[in-house]
Amino acid sequence: MTQPGGTAKRARAHPRSPRAAATALALVLSLAPGPARSAPAAPAPPAVAAGPVRPLTLKNGAHVLLAPDARASAVSVGLWVDAGVRYERPGMIGLSHLVEHLSARGADPGGDAELRRRIAALGGSSASFTTDDFTCFVDAVPRAGLETVLQLETRRFSAKPTAAMLEQDRAAVRDENLARMRLNPLERPLHELYFAAFPNHPYRFPSTGLDQDLGRLQLKDCQDYLRTRYTPDHLWVTIAGDFDPDEAQELLRRTVESIGGKGDPRPPALKLPESTGERRQTVPGDVPVAILTVGWSAVPDAGDEAALELMAGVLSGGPASRLPRNVVGDQQACLFARASRDRQREATLFWAAAALRPGADSAAVEKSLITEIERLAQEPVPGEELDRARKQLEVALFVSRESSLDRGQALGMAQMVAGDWQDAHRELERLRTLTPADVQQAAARTLTAARRTVVWLRAAPGSGQ
Repeated sequence: MTQPGGTAKRARAHPRSPRAAATALALVLSLAPGPARSAPAAPAPPAVAAGPVRPLTLKNGAHVLLAPDARASAVSVGLWVDAGVRYERPGMIGLSHLVEHLSARGADPGGDAELRRRIAALGGSSASFTTDDFTCFVDAVPRAGLETVLQLETRRFSAKPTAAMLEQDRAAVRDENLARMRLNPLERPLHELYFAAFPNHPYRFPSTGLDQDLGRLQLKDCQDYLRTRYTPDHLWVTIAGDFDPDEAQELLRRTVESIGGKGDPRPPALKLPESTGERRQTVPGDVPVAILTVGWSAVPDAGDEAALELMAGVLSGGPASRLPRNVVGDQQACLFARASRDRQREATLFWAAAALRPGADSAAVEKSLITEIERLAQEPVPGEELDRARKQLEVALFVSRESSLDRGQALGMAQMVAGDWQDAHRELERLRTLTPADVQQAAARTLTAARRTVVWLRAAPGSGQ
């Protein structure tokens, strides 16, 4: 599927998704780093008061969040389903992604392309994506298109795919995955990092699927998944922007409330085993440079999400941040180095990636990268440096809430990942109140050898490395 604007769907495709930064990082491979410059402090964005959110539960058990905004010029609709790799069995990895495609056949027998065409005819855009924990379908349309969107999206839950539809969408998913691997050199390294970091958890598998598993999935597998996961008790609906809440409730009763069935219960959370030492792996690669990925699994329930996000900003929030300056700029051994934080419902991974220049000393690069990152646990970040990263993240956060589509996505993400839609409103306050000591303490809990996973992807044969 595609994102609004027609860009390719990412493996973990939402603004703060697992591996979402990989697409942006891929662009860096073709760019030589310029000299480090002091980035000007970002201006503090003006305060924007979020409108009230009205939660409700329909008679069939579906949950709804209504977020009207009189300033908006469009309305966005998101359907968030408990259907992701977390619910897949080994041997069937990719079932959620495949059913994401097949569900569109309920809205239109022509599938994704026809559904997008129908939404575009309303003057809107349509997108969908599958993650570790959920599948999301989102549309943004003018106010007059709300009823049509709800009618079309509701039909996904009564999709009855045929064998011919399965083969067509299976081929589309496999082609999509191959294209993503070709276009994004970090896609494979991050898959390998997750596989090594979470050896006993479904998060080790890519949400896009494993090709060998996609090839063996049967029509009955897809039909059973639609019956047990695409049910109202596994559904949250977000409506944000230009709409009347009372009218929307009536439309919801005529559309979403008609969805029937009861799905399988959500499986209990899996307790991630404590790592007693560094995990390490080296795998053959298929790109012309060696790529290093390092991940640290966060301490569960420590409340360090905002601190980890700020740490990533300190490390790679622009050319004046630590990794571009101290690992790339000073040593000239890397094409790039970048850090990020991925959050799932049951685990968080703080990770970094670097691509080596030909002839670079891999051991020296690994030592330099890990030392620079783990230094955050040894000494507090100076206040000016922390404030610069904080202001950059504040601006990014405000920009990510500008449109009705953004606001609906923020509410849905908070519900599906944090388990509480109100978490979206707390994000800015948590970021603003972090002190250097808070960040150092979070780093000390996370950035340890026992929580570390190191994966090297060797350069492709014949590449000169």
